Amino acid sequence: MSYVPAPIVPLGPEDAYASDDDLVSIIGPSSGGVQQTRRALALILATRWVAYRVGVPVTDEDIDWNDHEPTPNLVPCRASWRQATIAAAVRFYKSPDVPWGVAGGWDEAVYVRQAMPEVELLLFGQRERFGVA
Repeated sequence: MSYVPAPIVPLGPEDAYASDDDLVSIIGPSSGGVQQTRRALALILATRWVAYRVGVPVTDEDIDWNDHEPTPNLVPCRASWRQATIAAAVRFYKSPDVPWGVAGGWDEAVYVRQAMPEVELLLFGQRERFGVA
């Protein structure tokens, strides 16, 4: 019996590997439509970041949120992808609060928007596609 991998379905424009409740359980509740929109965008962006890291294609449909608020659609995924999405979403949600995008001193600076070692460790060894024909 040979191993046949499951087909990889591309993500839609508002698909997410984690829910708003998952993110709220980490960062705490916040009121107002602006915060809800910020959480939704953080989840969608984090899902795309995780999808890029593991090789899942993302649909290239235009995202037009002029007529409606972004609403992440929860899609099934591996548990590690969900945890990585939550960790990345927290980072994206909190990144405006980090001055100049740098955490730490100048000799050991960690550029917040470029490196997410805690997220990358959750995804270690789980790449689905490598872009090689």
